[in-house]
Amino acid sequence: MRLYVIASIHENALHKGPGTAISIVKFSNDICAYWVHVSNMVDTVGEKKYQHLSFVAKAALTLSHSNASPERGFSVNNALVTTDGRSLSERSIVTVHVVKEAVRVFGSCTTVPIIKGLIHSVRHAHSEYALFLENERKQALVEEEKKRRKLQRQ
Repeated sequence: MRLYVIASIHENALHKGPGTAISIVKFSNDICAYWVHVSNMVDTVGEKKYQHLSFVAKAALTLSHSNASPERGFSVNNALVTTDGRSLSERSIVTVHVVKEAVRVFGSCTTVPIIKGLIHSVRHAHSEYALFLENERKQALVEEEKKRRKLQRQ
């Protein structure tokens, strides 16, 4: 689908001033480039010609044309729920999604680039997890203490 091609249009076709011809820029099949060009067109005063039309075009072009990505997310979520009704925490589900998306982007887990940041994260993962568990334990103790105080007041 070609949006338009290089052409020279006589002024009678555009109702412009006498003897003028307008050169139209060629856009292959890139609809985004076309709408960027249209949204940047200005009139003789220097104001954008199609300001409102550009907003409509941007809104239409940002709409999803497929449900594949959300459906893939639901499939991953369903695989994470166990048969006895227990499931992972929200944080764990998000983490699994991030890992699966990274593997999908790189094509395979063997093609993920090993960089310094990744090595650092792996080396410190256990200590970060231990710190997380300690914070959760402290928070549970604080909550328990609040409940105990509330019961004592009654």
